Amino acid sequence: GVDESNAPTCMQEVFSGVLAAASKGAGGAHASGAAGVDESNAPTCVPEVIETVAKPAETRSGSCGTKAPRESIEERALKLVPQLEEEELEDMELMRERSQTLATLKRLRRSGSRLVESSRAKFREMRSDPWRTFERSVKSNAFEAFFMGIIILNALVLAYQVELSGIVLGHQLEVKGYSEEASLSGLKISESLSVADRFFTVLFVIEMLLRMLAYGPSWLCSLWNYFDLCVVIAAVSGWVAADEVTVDPMGLRLIRFCRMMRLARILRSQKLLHSLNVLVVSLGASTSMLLWSLCFLCGIQAFAAILLCQVVHWYLATHEVDAAVQVEAFRYYGTMWRAL
Repeated sequence: GVDESNAPTCMQEVFSGVLAAASKGAGGAHASGAAGVDESNAPTCVPEVIETVAKPAETRSGSCGTKAPRESIEERALKLVPQLEEEELEDMELMRERSQTLATLKRLRRSGSRLVESSRAKFREMRSDPWRTFERSVKSNAFEAFFMGIIILNALVLAYQVELSGIVLGHQLEVKGYSEEASLSGLKISESLSVADRFFTVLFVIEMLLRMLAYGPSWLCSLWNYFDLCVVIAAVSGWVAADEVTVDPMGLRLIRFCRMMRLARILRSQKLLHSLNVLVVSLGASTSMLLWSLCFLCGIQAFAAILLCQVVHWYLATHEVDAAVQVEAFRYYGTMWRAL
């Protein structure tokens, strides 16, 4: 903070002060001692003072601990550049996340509004034209898929009933491995499954009535509908004839066999029919459809096994056959799994 233009004046003042202190001599020992001036160092101190005054202000450093040189603005700016770049990158990443969040919220809002609007439109349509809504529901793929699942479930129940009847017959023929306890448990389970069988019959009757109402007179134009009618009539006849003691057991088994024909209704779906046609054509050379080919063949085998079991059971129950022949026939066709 020294003004260089005033440097000569300052030097004269310093010289005059120093010379005045040195000219006092020995007589002024008490005064110089009180002032704290060392006379022996007076000549040496003068060059130091001159050198100190002559240096620039920012490079001075004396024995009195003057301030260190200050950093320039450029150096400070260079040190702040990396920090500013990091802060800028963080701000950009935060802005990107916010923009993505806003875009996601906008998409969710649009999809939610569309879903609400479609639901409102369907509800308004149901209120304005309930008959059309009923027709659309009956003709939908969901309705078709639901009853396809019911048909498959009914077929599984029927196959299990045939297996249980085979266990009972094995106990009656005193075949090894078929105990009385297994026979009694099979009879109890068969009674429980008969309730499920009647439930399935009620569902199929309701389905046929709904289709008649939805399709109207055009229902009579499809041969599949006549097939459904025959199957439903056979199921209801079996239900009614189950309480009659005088009914031929073979007739009941034939009715059950007709009920198994419900599986053929799967072919009425055009989509499934196309897939099955492709499956049959590519059965020998296909590798990607190996699983479906196996399912298709297992279905055919199960269908034949149920038929053979019912025929053998009827023959053994109504004809006088040698015991050895009965055991041999039961060994191959007594139960569904043996027939398979």
